[in-house]
Amino acid sequence: MTKNSPASQLLATNTQTVKLTDAGIRAMKDGERLFDTEVTGLHVRNRKTGPRFYLYYRTQSGTQRCPVLGQFPVLNCRKARDIALDMLYRVRLGEDPSASRQGLRAQPTVRELTEQYEDEVLINKKPSTAYDDRGRIRNYIIPLLGDLKVAEVEDTDIMRLHAKISMRAPISANRTVALISHMMTRAEKWKLRPRGSNPASGLDLNKERKRKFAMSPEECIRLGEALYEFDETDAEMWRVSPLIRLLLLTGARLKEIMHAEVDQFDVNNSRLIIPVNKEDNEDKTIPLSRAGFSIVKILADNTETQWLFPSTRRKNIPMKEPRYTWRKLRADAELNDKLRIHDLRHTFASAALRKGYTLEQIGSLLGHTHASTTEGYAYLTTDPRSEMMASIGDDIGELLFLEK
Repeated sequence: MTKNSPASQLLATNTQTVKLTDAGIRAMKDGERLFDTEVTGLHVRNRKTGPRFYLYYRTQSGTQRCPVLGQFPVLNCRKARDIALDMLYRVRLGEDPSASRQGLRAQPTVRELTEQYEDEVLINKKPSTAYDDRGRIRNYIIPLLGDLKVAEVEDTDIMRLHAKISMRAPISANRTVALISHMMTRAEKWKLRPRGSNPASGLDLNKERKRKFAMSPEECIRLGEALYEFDETDAEMWRVSPLIRLLLLTGARLKEIMHAEVDQFDVNNSRLIIPVNKEDNEDKTIPLSRAGFSIVKILADNTETQWLFPSTRRKNIPMKEPRYTWRKLRADAELNDKLRIHDLRHTFASAALRKGYTLEQIGSLLGHTHASTTEGYAYLTTDPRSEMMASIGDDIGELLFLEK
């Protein structure tokens, strides 16, 4: 043993070799060190922060180690001996337990995984999807799993997270688990976890009831009457009325219309071109019926910002979802209390079905599919979807009392 070796320093003043006991550790003086007679190398140092267990050992290659095992009394003598014996057994097998622990500390946490996921994956998702995923990461994943090592996350961790979120938002709990599953699949590709070790796969999720409502023609008439009445009495409706009408006339998603920009209005071809920031990098085109074209043209000619539906409170941002105004409108039109703005999309699809169009054709028009027969006509001079949109839009426009 050299003079300046860790072992010689440990055996300096105030060092004794005794059988370690919890009572003996409590009676230790400041700066005192006690070596255990039961397990070679196991000892306690009493410092200002309190007594701590250490284990001195030498690897088979001759490297000296003295890692901290834990703080007393969180770790008592019995548990400390068990840990020390396990580590010494691994040393005899040729391992270096201290180096393994240091390697584990260097592994990325779930918080760091979310940062990489946002930088490399979310950037290629649709803005609306990326926005929702960031919310789940910020509100659920980081608070509940952020400090865990990616390689140590187990299915029980995911189950606890799912159960906790389910107490308040069962559907969000399912979506969060799906997001974690995708993140863990990416972690496997990035060699942060072993292949086939996804802890979020195969879990039992909450049952979901598909909430799909579609207005009848009679309900569309009542909605049209309510819109005209609101136009005359409610100043806020100057933005909401054209939004509701366009959603019904196009079957588009709320944010596709609500966040549409003036530059996305293709006047010559009577359509909106919505950039879709996904891996296929294809834009979505929304053909406009005559009634739809008229609404968009008025909005584009009268806006002072880049948005067709600008915010009234902040400059240079689009309007937010008009939930309060929609509830007022829905009540005035005596519509189902469960009818959401998104269900206007289902109403459009229902009108298309009544016109005799096939599910494949409607799916193409709504942007549900990427490889259907009718999409092959997109390269021709006349887009068959435009004819569909004109026909369906005229029908809905009549119900809403819009001029063709």
